[in-house]
Amino acid sequence: MTFLRRHLRILILAGSLAGLFFLIGFFEKYHLPRIKQWLLVEIESYSHQNSPVRVWPQSVDFGWLPLGVRLHDVKILPQKGLETTLAPTKITELDVSLNLWALARGQLRIGEIKISGADLNLIIRAKKDSPGTSSGPLNLPNAPSDLTFETLAQIPITALTLENVKFAIKAEEQGLALQSDQIELKLENRFRSIRGDVQARNLKFKKTGNNPVFETDLNTNFMFDNDGLYFSSIRLQKGESFFDGTGSVRGHLLKNQIKDVRARLRTHENMAEVSSLVRDWFRIQNFPAMSGDLEGDTEFDFTPPKNIQAKFHLKTKDYKIDRYSVGHIDATGQLDENKLRLARAHFSYFYGDVSVENGEYDFNEHGDFKADLKTKDLDLNGLLRAIGLKGTPVYTQLSGQLPCHGEALKSFSLTCEGALSTPNLKVVRRHDGKDDGTIVDLDQIQVAGSVTVDTKSVSYQSRLQVGSSQGTSTA
Repeated sequence: MTFLRRHLRILILAGSLAGLFFLIGFFEKYHLPRIKQWLLVEIESYSHQNSPVRVWPQSVDFGWLPLGVRLHDVKILPQKGLETTLAPTKITELDVSLNLWALARGQLRIGEIKISGADLNLIIRAKKDSPGTSSGPLNLPNAPSDLTFETLAQIPITALTLENVKFAIKAEEQGLALQSDQIELKLENRFRSIRGDVQARNLKFKKTGNNPVFETDLNTNFMFDNDGLYFSSIRLQKGESFFDGTGSVRGHLLKNQIKDVRARLRTHENMAEVSSLVRDWFRIQNFPAMSGDLEGDTEFDFTPPKNIQAKFHLKTKDYKIDRYSVGHIDATGQLDENKLRLARAHFSYFYGDVSVENGEYDFNEHGDFKADLKTKDLDLNGLLRAIGLKGTPVYTQLSGQLPCHGEALKSFSLTCEGALSTPNLKVVRRHDGKDDGTIVDLDQIQVAGSVTVDTKSVSYQSRLQVGSSQGTSTA
């Protein structure tokens, strides 16, 4: 008796636990399979009657931490007119878990919907103009007038996650197709905003009826609210080329209204890849072949309809266009809707240095431009070889400044005025591709004057000084 009294509580607890586990085991063996079968039938029946897609899971499991269900081998069958937009698909696993914090407050809210292993195919059909469409800057149908992020917050879903999903969209009106072999997506409903993370591998863009495909990897983090779309990071990468940036598209985007677009971009481009892309994607077969590397930093600000402001800093390394070697370029400038300003552009290669300063190009009907050209010890023979004129028997080094101006559109013209000097000018005779004797050898040459070039003629006025001798020439 003493033993029973002493250990009565322990025996009662052990018996209660044993009974509980017995009931759990009995429930799991005899009742849970029936509940699972009932749930499968109810999901299929409810979606068939009330949803634009018929959801047909093959099996279901229950989870306790977190509390939820997992559907296996879920067939998604579009219906009620959605068949022409969404192709039938199959989801390997579909997890639905409850938000325990909301449940503790007496609210029934889905914590997360996770889709793993699916192949989604969507077609956006071209539609005729109707009162529900808009010709705004996005050229998209207007959202319902009462759609705001406050109404989206009422949707009882906290997060949506896609893992290892294949994704394809075809936009008929735009003639574009988008496809990704693997996309990872997470959207979080933060009640007054939506936060998103996207990773897409082998993201492919293709024009309808056009064989070339633009392929890249995409990584981005963004937030979407009533005030706009904000990117904390976005990165596109293809081979050795990449594009990094941050930015925003402000405005009531749910109403197809854009207030402004701002971005800060950094890029590194392999020019051979860029040349191939432009030639294939836009079908410009005579687009020049390029090689070398380009790095750039750009700040961009656009306010519809035409107000644009941009600042840029570009660098190239071993840049070459067809057979012409440009070399290294370091350029800084800014752009607006009326004018391109080039504060400084420095060209350097084995032939020497050339600088362009105070450059301006007006976006008017004439295409007026002006710039100051400066050279220092420019190897003329090396420059000619760089642009493909090899074997020219002229050797000299040029220094000077040439302010130039003209127009590029209606009637091309170019006028440069200034002075050049060289410590030595040598012209040689060539035989069998080798220098064979000197024809001209002059020291201390200075040339001052002007030259004008247009579509009909070339005219110049110059004053030449060689040592202590002087002369003039016009044409």
